[in-house]
Amino acid sequence: MHQHSTHAPVTGSLEESILKRKNASTLALAATFLLTNVKMVVAVFTGSVGVLSEAIHSGLDLLSSLVTFFVVRASGKPADLNHPFGHGKIESISALFEAFLLFVAGGYIVFEGVRAWANSDSHHIHNTGWGIAALGGSIVVNLFVYLQNRKVAREHESIAIETNAFHFLTDMFSSLAVFVSLIIVQYTGWVWVDALVAVVIAAYITVVGIQQMRKCIAELSDTALPDDEVGAIAKAIEKHKSKFVNYHDLRTRKSGAKRHVDFHLEICSEDRVARAHAVCDEIEDDLMKQFKETDVNIHVEPCGHHEAACEKVCLFYRKDRSEVARSV
Repeated sequence: MHQHSTHAPVTGSLEESILKRKNASTLALAATFLLTNVKMVVAVFTGSVGVLSEAIHSGLDLLSSLVTFFVVRASGKPADLNHPFGHGKIESISALFEAFLLFVAGGYIVFEGVRAWANSDSHHIHNTGWGIAALGGSIVVNLFVYLQNRKVAREHESIAIETNAFHFLTDMFSSLAVFVSLIIVQYTGWVWVDALVAVVIAAYITVVGIQQMRKCIAELSDTALPDDEVGAIAKAIEKHKSKFVNYHDLRTRKSGAKRHVDFHLEICSEDRVARAHAVCDEIEDDLMKQFKETDVNIHVEPCGHHEAACEKVCLFYRKDRSEVARSV
């Protein structure tokens, strides 16, 4: 059995992809550092548990962005002796950690919200104008970074940046909720609204955390690629079916931004090695066009299903075996 494999080389487009992921993580880190400090100061000035929950949320986002900042640099390294399949899974591990941070944030915010609600009679909020201004600015920053990170994550298939983008999305909605609650408190004096919003934010953060954790676990457990992608791979292989007998044992998985595809390809036993190699190259080229970063591993096997029947006439080429041997 001959094994033919290829690894996507570090080309200009791949270098550009890594650079854009790095830039996205840098922007996220700078934004969360700014938002965390502003919200923490405003939380002290206003005494709002909603703003405090936002400051805590942004603090966890800062930690998440810091992890992503280093992870996208590590995951972009080429395969080596200790990591022959590359470093892509580092992204999945970090994304799982980031999703776990959402649970931590949700739990603490619930605690603070319930405590403030229970003590709403003695709980006072002041300087609401500061809070409204800070949260309004936070919404704009979060929206901008979320859209930028989501675009990079989708174009370059980075689950770490995608999870980081979700942090900004949750932060944007929670900031909007606190923004509205502060306006209500300012004009009505209903302090309990501040605590209620904090609890609602926590529930939303928890749901997003569950969704992201499921996605990360799927990658870490080597779950097969989605059905539409597997279908596209099968179509790319079958496009060349006139040049091989059969293929089987198609296996797929994803590690970071890279897809791994391997399968067995049955070639007529009369074919030359060079011809079999050329067929593999053609299939690989088509798969590379389908996906940006792909590692293809093809196990080439001589056909054996029709060996007895093919003793005189090759059932694949529909010719006399001696004639096939001379022509290929």
